[in-house]
Amino acid sequence: MTPPPPVPPVQIPGAWPWPDFKFWQVASTTSTMDDARLQRAAGCRRGGVLADAQSAGRGRLPGRRWQAEPGASLLCTLWLPRAEFQAAPPSLLVGAAVRLALEQCLTGELGRLEIKWPNDLLVDGRKLAGLLCEAAGDTVFCGLGLNIEPVTVGAAAAAAFRRPPTSLRQAFGQAPERGRLLAALADSLAALCGGRLDWLEVVQAHLAWRGQTVEFRPGLGNGPAVRGRLDGVAVDGSLVLTTDAGWYCALSGELTLVGGLE
Repeated sequence: MTPPPPVPPVQIPGAWPWPDFKFWQVASTTSTMDDARLQRAAGCRRGGVLADAQSAGRGRLPGRRWQAEPGASLLCTLWLPRAEFQAAPPSLLVGAAVRLALEQCLTGELGRLEIKWPNDLLVDGRKLAGLLCEAAGDTVFCGLGLNIEPVTVGAAAAAAFRRPPTSLRQAFGQAPERGRLLAALADSLAALCGGRLDWLEVVQAHLAWRGQTVEFRPGLGNGPAVRGRLDGVAVDGSLVLTTDAGWYCALSGELTLVGGLE
């Protein structure tokens, strides 16, 4: 079998928004998150790792893996000093940054593109992107897997996601270059961290299932279920529901749409 042609290096338009930001592109890796931690340990305070392919990118929940063919997805981890996020929850701020970046890189109406609390982006209820933010010491690592071209999903992943994922090509008929997407993401992230844009305003405006009946399970999704209307997100990143017993707020857990396939 003839091996696939190598993926060309990405071209980053313009300059990074942080003067000391360093960037690495690798052909293949198990996880950009692991690579990023190694670079931070070596002394890089701000940086990014982009992989053409990865074999074991992990999600927030155990057992969920993000895999992609070379060049088919934006697979990266960016890391910044923790202080730059101020009091904002990193996963929601980064979700807002991804939404804003896609607004820069796509044309047409994007109302179907929504932010799912706490760490996904959906189009028509199907997963387009997954986020994983981890704090270690004075640093926050922000991992992203964004489908640009259609992806192949195995049986285990299909069961975990409940619905097949989608891609920019499938949902919008567009496939922006990864370098352009990454540059737009960095610019949006810098604007939100710097307070020039309001992460909460972006999340509230594009929150998936807002006003609908949802089921929430705390922790890793194995706690007792709470059902109510999704009212929005609080300034600390908490989910806000109205239940039969009154308001219910939570910082961590799994959310599903009642009567949906998510």
